[in-house]
Amino acid sequence: ITTIHSVTMTIGSDDQVTSDEEIARALQERFREEEEAAAAERATRDATAPSDAGATRRRLDEELRAAEAFETSMYSGGDIDDAIMAQRMEQEAQDAALAAILAHQDVEGLEASASREVAQNIIAQDEALQRRLRRKRSINSFLACIGGVAFTFLLFRFLPMGSRGADGGGDGGNPFDLTDWFQGGEWETGYKNGDNAWASSKQSFSGLNLRVLNNLDEKWQDTFFIVMNEWDNGDPDAVSFRIERVTEPCQMVPDAMVVCNDDYGPTSWRGINELLTNNGYVVSSVAKLNDFYLEGTDNDLRQYVCCHEIGHGLGLGHTDEAMYNPDLGECMDYTVRPEVNMHPGRTNFEALAKMYGSVNGGRDREHQPGDRRANAVEYSTSDLEWRLLRRTEGAEHYEGDLGDGRKVRRILLLA
Repeated sequence: ITTIHSVTMTIGSDDQVTSDEEIARALQERFREEEEAAAAERATRDATAPSDAGATRRRLDEELRAAEAFETSMYSGGDIDDAIMAQRMEQEAQDAALAAILAHQDVEGLEASASREVAQNIIAQDEALQRRLRRKRSINSFLACIGGVAFTFLLFRFLPMGSRGADGGGDGGNPFDLTDWFQGGEWETGYKNGDNAWASSKQSFSGLNLRVLNNLDEKWQDTFFIVMNEWDNGDPDAVSFRIERVTEPCQMVPDAMVVCNDDYGPTSWRGINELLTNNGYVVSSVAKLNDFYLEGTDNDLRQYVCCHEIGHGLGLGHTDEAMYNPDLGECMDYTVRPEVNMHPGRTNFEALAKMYGSVNGGRDREHQPGDRRANAVEYSTSDLEWRLLRRTEGAEHYEGDLGDGRKVRRILLLA
């Protein structure tokens, strides 16, 4: 019994020790009861049966076989073995289930970790793309702003005050009407078939002797006489003047050029010249200097504007119409540096010689005009329909048709 008990105590894991001890105690109790019953049975049998060695031997053999049978039953299918095996199987099942759960959790953890890593990579790529897009949008916006500013500057620089009329007062055409950009204006390029020449020049082509009416106030007198003296003494010398001081209103006078000044208001022009032509020849001219822009400025600008408008009154066009290119050093050249272009230049004098010949000796005209002794006519600019010939960087050119070959042309020198 002790041997069997020892065997049963070694079966099973440490977790099963407590239950095995309970089983062993029960078995001990059972063995003791059986041993007591067997001892009582032997005592009865010894008392009733003769004692001999053979009977005792048989009895011991039976007890040994009974003990072996009990031990065999303990190892082959007894209660203790069944209980221990059941516990083992249950524990193994629990262990297998726990291992499966842990393995599943490990897989899920790996999958979650991989998913997090993939998600983080996607987020990082998206953020990088968004940063590139924001940077590109910022650059595009900056370039668009620069382009808009440049376009606006060029628009108002090259198409200034498109709503002005020929008199600077309005209704002068739409600056976005492209038909205005390609309108004629060839008369303004200087001498062309005698179209700009004064009709009062002599048939002998011995220069222009022009009547000039000085309608300027005192603050302009010094500048005016400097300018007239320079035009009168050109090389070659093609013009001479008969200057008279007048106080009449500033308006057209037949066969004369009138020069005036006044505060004409914010017209956006510093000077304006108006020519009356008959069949292409000049019969009258008025030059106006706007004190709104010229009052209080330096003498360089005032002399440049006066020289420029007198040149138009003589029939000259512009030598150059670009504002920011190198200056030519003469007042019919557009400029932003008037101190460089304050005086008439040789190019201007040569153009006048082609138109009028030389006052020092006549020669044959290159293009003989027809009847050049046309008289100036009365007209009203308020009823005249002005046509924009063209715009340039610093000027606008208009024309009004009076009919019968008579036209009024205006040139605005913009402020």
